[in-house]
Amino acid sequence: MKGDQGVPGVPGFPGMKGPSGPPGLAGFKGDPGSPGLQGSPGSPGPKGEIRTIPGPPGPPGRPGSNGPPGQPGPPGSPGSLGSPGDSGRDGLPGFEGQAGRKGDRGLPGQPGSRGNQGPPGPDGVQGPPGAPGSGSVAHGFLITRHSQATESPACPQGTSRIYDGYSLLYVQGNERAHGQDLGTAGSCLRRFSTMPFMFCNINNVCNFASRNDYSYWLSTPEPMPMNMEPLRGRDIQPFISRCSVCEAPAMVIAIHSQTIQIPPCPQGWSSLWIGYSFMMHTSAGAEGSGQALASPGSCLEEFRSAPFIECHGRGTCNYYANSYSFWLATVEMSEMFSKPQSETLKAGDLRTRVSRCQKPANKMDELELMLLEHNYDMVGISETWLDESHDWAVNLQGYSLFRNDRTDKRGGGVCLYVKSSLKPIRRDNIGEFNENVESLWVEIREREK
Repeated sequence: MKGDQGVPGVPGFPGMKGPSGPPGLAGFKGDPGSPGLQGSPGSPGPKGEIRTIPGPPGPPGRPGSNGPPGQPGPPGSPGSLGSPGDSGRDGLPGFEGQAGRKGDRGLPGQPGSRGNQGPPGPDGVQGPPGAPGSGSVAHGFLITRHSQATESPACPQGTSRIYDGYSLLYVQGNERAHGQDLGTAGSCLRRFSTMPFMFCNINNVCNFASRNDYSYWLSTPEPMPMNMEPLRGRDIQPFISRCSVCEAPAMVIAIHSQTIQIPPCPQGWSSLWIGYSFMMHTSAGAEGSGQALASPGSCLEEFRSAPFIECHGRGTCNYYANSYSFWLATVEMSEMFSKPQSETLKAGDLRTRVSRCQKPANKMDELELMLLEHNYDMVGISETWLDESHDWAVNLQGYSLFRNDRTDKRGGGVCLYVKSSLKPIRRDNIGEFNENVESLWVEIREREK
């Protein structure tokens, strides 16, 4: 059998040096060595020959930057006189110069214009009562009444006419509307034109009837022609409402009932006319205006669904489908604070939902004006209908008021206005009491001289 491997033997002695092998391949390039020492300068070489050979011209260079300004040149000879230039703007104000010597006295100037009114002076001592005058020159309140017809309306009783004209409702220029209060004198123009205004600009240029502006006038019940063509010239006149400006002795207001019943006048006021509650109006471009419900202009005497007509600068007038009138509607007591019920009214039923109105005038203002005009010593009035709530509203300056009010029920009552200068006193001890007779006794203690 083969036995186990034995233990390695001890290394032998080194052998003899063998012969040199062939040269090996070239090795890689070594790193550069450090710089050597500077050598000694060489001898000068021979002098060379300089030749100039012009090359072809190069491309143009870029423009250079502007150089510094040169020295001013000598003055040139004067040129020929040019035409005058435009006027320059005004310069700033200069500094105030020194006062010059006093000039010679000039000629007397023309009388100057009247100056503004100065403040009122203190109250003077009351003079003796004057003699009764022939009439009053005091002016009252102006109101305007529109007939909605071709005839000028009469002024209400107790008022006087100032002038009459044509009923202007509103105008529209530059697509903007400007309305007139029908209760004021501005709504009654003395002359009619389809274009009663012109427009001007900042260049001192004005233009008349040269744009598509509008004017709107209260109309009459005159029916339109069957062909519905625009009205021109004299054909327009029967469609334009007339008006009158009246002077009233007292302020005038409008009262609206918001029902189909005519509202009663407040106590102490008298009726001028009754009508329908007109609120506002729109037309071209949804532009328009409204009436103040306290103004007499909000109470038109006639109701029409189309109460106004549209006129243009080209001289025509017509009714258009985009024109709307708005009227105060009736409201039942049971319908307040509830959702309104939608309703469409046809011709014949229109007035059933239009509020009625009345124009009253204040009797106290009328009484005061009458006393100023005629200078009465005393005035007696029956059926005064006064009570304690009227104490503040019935006193008149310069007069003492004596009243005998009916207290057991509404109505009745008598009063007496007596000049305070007569020193009147009430005498309740004269006469016998009679429940069927209302009487008032006053003693005059001093007569006027």
